[in-house]
Amino acid sequence: MRRKQYNPFYFIGQAFRGLFRNLSATVGSLFVLICCLVLIGSSFLLMRNVTGNLNNLSMMNKIVVFLEYDISPERANDIRKEIEGYKDLGNLRVQYVSKKEALQNLIDESEENAALYSSIPEADNPLADSFIIEYDDASKVSSLDYKLRQIEGVRKVNNRLDLAVKVNAFKNGMAVVFFFFFVALMAVGVFVIINTVNLSVMMRADEIYVMRYVGASRSFIALPFILEGTILGAAAAGASYFVVRWLNGYVIEKFSANLEMIRISPFTEHQQLVLWGFFGIGILAGIIGSTISIRRPMDA
Repeated sequence: MRRKQYNPFYFIGQAFRGLFRNLSATVGSLFVLICCLVLIGSSFLLMRNVTGNLNNLSMMNKIVVFLEYDISPERANDIRKEIEGYKDLGNLRVQYVSKKEALQNLIDESEENAALYSSIPEADNPLADSFIIEYDDASKVSSLDYKLRQIEGVRKVNNRLDLAVKVNAFKNGMAVVFFFFFVALMAVGVFVIINTVNLSVMMRADEIYVMRYVGASRSFIALPFILEGTILGAAAAGASYFVVRWLNGYVIEKFSANLEMIRISPFTEHQQLVLWGFFGIGILAGIIGSTISIRRPMDA
């Protein structure tokens, strides 16, 4: 037997009819959902900017490896290749600094003692050849530090391991806080949609019972309400995107000029993630909330 085909515009029309029938509740729910999504988006952008600035701290994401004073150029090159081969420790950028370059850097950076350093003969240079290693993944610094100290020809390893560990713990803590904050706001959004769709369900209770009595399928009855919640979530997502975009631009314009050492990333770097994230959250909350709302009268 051929299954009857329904016009999809019927379900969409019924969904909009339900939203406009309870216009005051729809507007109130839309406002609350926008507030929730704006808070989620703003918290996400704040977390991304904070972690980005922490990752860019030059004092944190560098390790200086000093070689033995009498090491040969061939051995120094072998050590460089060995360090660059630590693929399991993330993206490592290795820069070789000869003792001659190190002395010249010392002269350039020290105005008071520049003449004193310049008078040191090249043969009596007290500095050593070194490697400056930049890394991205602070969680693997301990392993990297251990491996560097085991290399033959390495005399000393300078790092800010304590700071790297603390910063990594802080970033993980921020992620946990954001997750619970997200879950709480998501629950609020679902609850708001449940209440909104419940009003539509209550106003159409008699109609639902009649459709059930005449044998209408569960999907036929439930789909307009699910679309109602989905449309509400999608509308809130679109509005929230533009609000967060405006807020981010306002913050950059207002404060970036006074924060020379802190970089506030432009919204264009995050806009795709924010846009699709908002629609994903809004639509998911709409589907969950409306499904919960329609379940009771369907099972009654």
